[in-house]
Amino acid sequence: MEQPLLLGHSVRPSPNFNPAQSSVCFVKQPKNLTKQIEQHAVTFAAGLATEGLKPFCAIYSSFLQRGYDQVVHDVDLQKIPVRFALDRAGLVGADGPTHCGAFDITYMACLPNMIVMAPADEAELIHMVATAAAIDGRPSCFRFPRGNGVGVMLPPGNKGAPLEEIGKGRVLMEGNRVAILGYGSIVQTCLKAADPLRAHGVFATVADARFCKPLDVGLIRRLVNEHEILMTVEERLHWRFRISCHSLLELEWPPGWPHEAEANGRQKEALYLH
Repeated sequence: MEQPLLLGHSVRPSPNFNPAQSSVCFVKQPKNLTKQIEQHAVTFAAGLATEGLKPFCAIYSSFLQRGYDQVVHDVDLQKIPVRFALDRAGLVGADGPTHCGAFDITYMACLPNMIVMAPADEAELIHMVATAAAIDGRPSCFRFPRGNGVGVMLPPGNKGAPLEEIGKGRVLMEGNRVAILGYGSIVQTCLKAADPLRAHGVFATVADARFCKPLDVGLIRRLVNEHEILMTVEERLHWRFRISCHSLLELEWPPGWPHEAEANGRQKEALYLH
C-alpha cells in the first residue's frame, strides 16, 4: 500500500522550499483569509488527517495562540493525528515580543492527548519530524528556535529515523553530585555550563529530556537518586517543564485533575472522581 502523502500546512512556507525535491506538499492559505489564518490551518489540517493524510501544521509558536481553540476541540479532544511544528519557540531577538514563543510548552503540554517534544539540535529536529510522522493515534508537536543550528552532523541524506521510544530522554554527559536536565535547544547551554563547573571540581551530569509529555519517569528518578542536586532548564515562561518534573516527584505541587478529557456526567460526580 502506498504511503499517505505528507502535507505541510504553513502560514508562510520558506521561499527556499522546492516542492520538486521533496515528498512534502505545502498547502497555501486562501488570500482572503486575513485574521482567521491560524484557525483555518489547524482545522483544515485536522480534516486532512481524518482522510488518511499526514499533515504537518507549521506555525510560529506565538501565532498558534490564535488557533488554540481549534487545537483543543478540533484536534486534541478527538485524538486526531495532526503534527504541529512550532517555529520561533523561545527567545527571538529582533523579531520582538509579538513573535516570542514563551507559552507553547505550557499550552500544548496541558492537553490530555498531545505528545510534546523538543530537539536539542538540528539532527534531533530531523529525527523528531520522522517521529511525528510515525505517530498516528494522537496529535503531537515539536518546537524549534529562530536562527541557525549548532553545526552537528546530520543524518545521511538528511533523512531522520523515528526515535526508538516515545517519552524517553538521553544522558549526554555522565557526572556526579549535580545533574542538569535540559529541554529543547537550551540543552546546548547546559553542556557549556558543565565546563566551568569542572574547573571547580564539580562534574555535572547533563541530560536531554527530549519530551515534556510524556516525561521520562525512569530518567528523572535516576537523576534524583544518584545526585545531590537536580536542575531543570528550559527556554520559556512559567517553567512548565520544571513544574511537570516537580509534580512527578511530588515535591511541591499537589496532584490535580487527571490528564484526560472529562467524561459526561453530573458536575458533583465529576468533581468527586477527579
